[in-house]
Amino acid sequence: MIGCKNRGYLLSLLLVTALGANVQSAIARTTSPVGNLKNGAALLPTGQIITPAAAPGSTFAPLGTGLRADKNADAAEAVSTALSPDGKTLLVLTSGYNKNFKDESGNNLTYPVLDPLTGQPTSVKTSNAEWVFVYDVSSGNLIERQKINIPNTYNGLA
Repeated sequence: MIGCKNRGYLLSLLLVTALGANVQSAIARTTSPVGNLKNGAALLPTGQIITPAAAPGSTFAPLGTGLRADKNADAAEAVSTALSPDGKTLLVLTSGYNKNFKDESGNNLTYPVLDPLTGQPTSVKTSNAEWVFVYDVSSGNLIERQKINIPNTYNGLA
């Protein structure tokens, strides 16, 4: 006969084992290559597919920095948007992983920090910046008007 104390341990062990089996199935992984699919959709490591174009009237727009012609230095992680009170201007802020872009030779790409007032390059260079994209949305279409790179403060540039 199993004592009360041992029965509690046994019950806990069975519960943890059962929960572990359920968690394993809930975090199943895919063996397919993750990343971009057709029409702006993306395959996640979990095997799920997400698409920003699922809502009626929505569009997907890559955040092109213009740093490389092949677009391998486009910004990512758009984390915040703000629509102007008149509904004509949309701002998109990126955050997180827009650093250490590589040039075509595989070297770290450095680029001039843009003056936020003129949009023109300054003498300060960075390889680590976030971006603010400014769009005109007054016509119902997304028209890029400006992009501003903002150096991250921890790299000593800001």
